[in-house]
Amino acid sequence: GQIHAGGDLLRATLAELSEVDHPAILLAEEQLRDLSAGGAAPAQLATVARDILALIESHFAKEEQVLFPAARQMLDRATLDRLGEAMSAFGAATP
Repeated sequence: GQIHAGGDLLRATLAELSEVDHPAILLAEEQLRDLSAGGAAPAQLATVARDILALIESHFAKEEQVLFPAARQMLDRATLDRLGEAMSAFGAATP
């Protein structure tokens, strides 16, 4: 029923985030660095930067619409707090 469908959606979203979104974002970032180091035209850099932003916005939307609501339903408050602290620490450590 509904619980099974929710689990399927969560699994599909997690797979998409890790197998599609993350690699696409990393590849686009690498492309932007390579273009920048190679002296690409500003318009070309802007196009790739816009593509990266679109990928990130799509990624965040999936997290906010599927992943985070599922986590709030499945995890207790203490686990959610630890997860939030770990995410904050990771964000602070990432340049």
